[in-house]
Amino acid sequence: LTSIHWNNVVLDEAHIIRTPASPVAKAAFSLKAMFRIALTGTPLQTEIEGIWSIFNFIIPGFLGEYSNFESNFILPIHKSLQCKEVVNQSDVFTQHGTLEELIEISAVGIEKLQLLRTQTSPFLMRRMKKDVLQELPPKSLIEIECPLSEVQKTMYTSFQRKYRKSNDLDLEGIKHFFTEMPGNLP
Repeated sequence: LTSIHWNNVVLDEAHIIRTPASPVAKAAFSLKAMFRIALTGTPLQTEIEGIWSIFNFIIPGFLGEYSNFESNFILPIHKSLQCKEVVNQSDVFTQHGTLEELIEISAVGIEKLQLLRTQTSPFLMRRMKKDVLQELPPKSLIEIECPLSEVQKTMYTSFQRKYRKSNDLDLEGIKHFFTEMPGNLP
């Protein structure tokens, strides 16, 4: 995919690239395209580094290099949040600095957050489900029991026998088990 120069690339479930160093984020960053869109149902404000990562996908370089973004935004905002927690525990704030120092750190973080919001808001469209889908009834869950096929029963029983004894039920063990299965499954 990286050898193709795309006209458009749309990344659905974009929150999956919120960690810039992850393999999936690196793969997304390497795609070449004239126009990019990132869609996510996950609020961007939950992780500041996720904002950098998604913007690095849609507009590479817009928020600068990650190391600069980290020192200019992530660290001051996180320090501000930590100060808020410390100040809320009023009996321990003197261990972390004077109240004035904590207020200053908190103010810097709030300023950085406002600056980040100003920079990114022209590129964000946020729609609330309550505003868009008013005609939908409340969510309902219906559980339907699906019996296993004979092949699925055989695999499940074999899996239980092999891995319950060894307590080796990690992801690699599961992958190994299914790659060992002979033939193609229906």
